[in-house]
Amino acid sequence: MLRWLFRRAVSAFERQWHYDASYLRDMIDASPGAAWRFMSAARLGNYRRDVPIEALVAAGLTAVRSEDCGPCTQLGTAMAERQGVRPETVRAILADDVEAIVSVKQNEDVSKGGAVFVNERMEVTDIREKQPPGELASAWYNAGVYAFRPSIFNCTSKLQPSPRGEYELTDAIRDLAQSGKKVQAFELEGAWADERDPEVLAELNRGKL
Repeated sequence: MLRWLFRRAVSAFERQWHYDASYLRDMIDASPGAAWRFMSAARLGNYRRDVPIEALVAAGLTAVRSEDCGPCTQLGTAMAERQGVRPETVRAILADDVEAIVSVKQNEDVSKGGAVFVNERMEVTDIREKQPPGELASAWYNAGVYAFRPSIFNCTSKLQPSPRGEYELTDAIRDLAQSGKKVQAFELEGAWADERDPEVLAELNRGKL
């Protein structure tokens, strides 16, 4: 009975997503208990609470591509489109020539964080952390959600303390972008808050933001 229920669920999943899940059928035949534990663990990957859907999709697609799983990538792309992620965001995540992805928001006080400068293709050209008023302004604010290829480590290894005495990840991202590598920005949609201050985090926990 348990095997029949599992196979029925797998068949429905395959029809919905046009995906070959024969590996799950093999697992069900070998051990229904193991298949149940596997499918239960896989569902944890969809838990995001308040994390933007674009961030979850970027993490998932980056992971399956690193494992060279073509069908998994196709499945993740189809699910992203169904969840409303914009096609240009998915293309940026999947692009082979993109070394890093930086999330941004508009209409934020860039003096509180990172001002992200982009070109007409939303490619990052510069990031300036906590720049004082009066300097060159940008409409884009660093939202703090990233995806990186290993090339970022070449830049983080060369970091020096900033004028504030901090090792700034944004300095490494700027160096990567200005070294000729493509760093793509994408706009986060929906509710978002910058948890830079304890007061902001307290307000979030009280449900006031």
